[in-house]
Amino acid sequence: MTLWNTIRSMFKGKPSRTSGSLFPLELGDSLSDRDTLAAIGELSRVVKNNSDSVETYLALGNLYRSQGELERAIQIRQNLIIRPGLDNDFKGRAYLELGKDYKRAGFMDRSLAALEEAQKLCGKDPRIILELVDLAAKTNEFQTAARHCAALKFPQGQAHYLVLHARSLLADTTNQNRDEALKWLNRAIKIYSPSPEAWLEHLLWEYDRRDWKRFSKRLDAGLKNVARELRFVLLEGLIQHGIKTGSPDPQPHVHPEACARALECIEPYTDDLLLYYYGALLHIQAGDTAQAKTWLEKSLFLDPDFWPTRLEVLLLSLPEQSLNPVFSVQLEFFLKRAQQVKRFVCSQCGLKREQIFYVCPRCRSWHSIRFRKSLND
Repeated sequence: MTLWNTIRSMFKGKPSRTSGSLFPLELGDSLSDRDTLAAIGELSRVVKNNSDSVETYLALGNLYRSQGELERAIQIRQNLIIRPGLDNDFKGRAYLELGKDYKRAGFMDRSLAALEEAQKLCGKDPRIILELVDLAAKTNEFQTAARHCAALKFPQGQAHYLVLHARSLLADTTNQNRDEALKWLNRAIKIYSPSPEAWLEHLLWEYDRRDWKRFSKRLDAGLKNVARELRFVLLEGLIQHGIKTGSPDPQPHVHPEACARALECIEPYTDDLLLYYYGALLHIQAGDTAQAKTWLEKSLFLDPDFWPTRLEVLLLSLPEQSLNPVFSVQLEFFLKRAQQVKRFVCSQCGLKREQIFYVCPRCRSWHSIRFRKSLND
């Protein structure tokens, strides 16, 4: 396929959610810098020879935006918009791309105005609504983002932004805001019951209140509703929150009662490798290394090649070993490096992260996070 055909096929591509991504890749995202510059040269030549080619102008503006040349991109859109006799569909697309340009430049109010003009011309085009979702999220207008997701019939996104709205309310310690936040969390679960972020936020709410009975109910319900491959998110989030909010002396830990309650909820899932691995981590948090080793053995029985379990077994057994000082120093070095390996990966694009995420920062797929069971993942 020639460079020109590649450009045309990329620009004409329609948004798709088949891969789990709400937002399609932009023109230029999949081209190298060298290819992008070559494409700009090719399109500039075509524009020079055919000044009436609106498609070409729009594509050229997108390439300028991908290179950070926003003033040129904006100028191209504005020149198209004021062109006499331009079809409303093309004008709407020019406004859409102008909204993206302004958003990239950080002019959020101008971006919103351009996207609203695009909507007036093109109606409820999903491409425009997608940009309105992204813009609202970037400006912390989470209720607005949720409303746009509802218009797209995208419950995962709607629930996600309602959770973010509830979280912003929880940052305020007044009782009224806390009650309001709980209402939105319940709403999020009603809209999309498999939402891991909604169940985790509910779980942490009860954790902070030290309401252990409700904590158990929330975790039990979350494990039943969240997809099997995402259950670990609840426990990873719990451990990270417990460490973050725990007493720093001598080192932060998840509350012992939370560990005990969580272990009771996990125990019935005898065929879930990750839950047994996290069960071991909870025992470590509670200071019970003997039980931690037992749970690690169960996880190795399910998958002998599961590297995080092997690493934890080695770390727990080290104090029992008598090692040569030189060997001990070398081993400690490699263990520290092994602990720095990023444990989570996007199943769509392969991006690796150490912190849990709900929307991939690279490909923007939703709930594509997976635990790296193999170092080759």
